[in-house]
Amino acid sequence: MSEEKQAAGAGYILSFFNDIEQLTTYFASYLNIMLVLRSKYGDAEKLRKLEGLEEQDRVDLVSVAQGMRTWIVRTYVKAKALQDKITGFSKDEIDEAYKKATSEFIVNPEVIEEYVIEINKVFADEMLSDLLIRAYDIAGRLAQ
Repeated sequence: MSEEKQAAGAGYILSFFNDIEQLTTYFASYLNIMLVLRSKYGDAEKLRKLEGLEEQDRVDLVSVAQGMRTWIVRTYVKAKALQDKITGFSKDEIDEAYKKATSEFIVNPEVIEEYVIEINKVFADEMLSDLLIRAYDIAGRLAQ
């Protein structure tokens, strides 16, 4: 494989890994804000409908929900592009988790957690873990 193709492949794998890391971080933020707002407003249904929230709470929740959806879509698209190369997760399970996680604007954190776990399984796969290690090696050599 040419050095250019290796660099492009390494960059894509690293980008995918970083997107999964961002997704996981955003999930933690989403979970934290949902816990705070649930304790403040009590009713999870009100949160999902954005009803009766103070303006700043509404803005914060909308912002984190939009960010969460962005990272869900980014990771899903990349996973689908690599699906023939990855054996570490069930395509049916990730498709189902994606559908649930994108079914509503404000989604139950447990539903998003299911998607985050499924997408993180990608790098639990031995082959993709090896590719990630090689991608870091290639990127390191190119940076020198």
